[in-house]
Amino acid sequence: MSKSIYFSNGKLLLSGEYMVLNGAKALSVPTTKGQTMTVEQFAGSGNIHWLARDYNGKIWLNISFILQDNYLIPVHVGNYNEQVKLLNKILNHTLLRNAELIKSDFDYEITTNLQFPNDWGLGSSSTLISNLSKWAKIDAFDLLFNTLEGSGYDVATALEQKPVIYNLLPDKKPEWKSVLFNPSFRENLYFVHLNQKQYSEIEVSKYLKNKAWKKEDIERISEITCEIIKCNDLGYFEELINEHERIISKVLGVLTIKEKLFADYKGNIKSLGAWGGDFVLATRSNALSYFVSKGFNTILTWDEMVLR
Repeated sequence: MSKSIYFSNGKLLLSGEYMVLNGAKALSVPTTKGQTMTVEQFAGSGNIHWLARDYNGKIWLNISFILQDNYLIPVHVGNYNEQVKLLNKILNHTLLRNAELIKSDFDYEITTNLQFPNDWGLGSSSTLISNLSKWAKIDAFDLLFNTLEGSGYDVATALEQKPVIYNLLPDKKPEWKSVLFNPSFRENLYFVHLNQKQYSEIEVSKYLKNKAWKKEDIERISEITCEIIKCNDLGYFEELINEHERIISKVLGVLTIKEKLFADYKGNIKSLGAWGGDFVLATRSNALSYFVSKGFNTILTWDEMVLR
């Protein structure tokens, strides 16, 4: 029997949400929490038993696949829900790119363990894609773009394990570089969970159908991303994120999260990733008392959330 363990960090998109799909530069940071994938191989007949556990260790997916002509088929059709359907698609594309991965004279026990609540939006899918690509030794972006929607910034962050500036070039060619980003004012930055999950794929699809963006908006978002990287002043950082919020608000045709829910907050607030759920970034130290008073109790400091 052999055993291998793979790990990928989660992510938070600090700038460039939505417009990264149109080529805008985006800044993403890796999170301290991520997802592990353990692969155990032993004598058998090409079957896979897949067990997925949440951050409490509770099993949320338990399914077996059999290998037929180098194609994986779920054993129990009654369990063929959307989650199993997606996993089956991802695994079969993995096999398409590495036909030698699953051997017919071995069985495989694969267990994934999330280190964060699934509704935090830190990348349960991107960390899975990253871990599978490491195991199969295949291109993670090929796997992503053939199975899921999205720009790929999350996969780049998972692979790099450092802050990245990410740029999606034409024909879905990903380009990124790792950067140093550990702002001197990070003690005034807080991540607040909005008590609801936002599904990125649905929001991406809606955004691409909308087509309300302009070239100058894309260019300005890229400029803001580059300015954020260099910023060492909290006041200027707040100016940048406020302008970013105004641009995305105009393109989406919706209010900013501060206008919608937190108009009386004295600091500044920026949505992270798909608007309307998951985490927001709040500035100023009064974030703790303010958001708790509003019923938002999941608040993390920069150092608690972001991998250093």
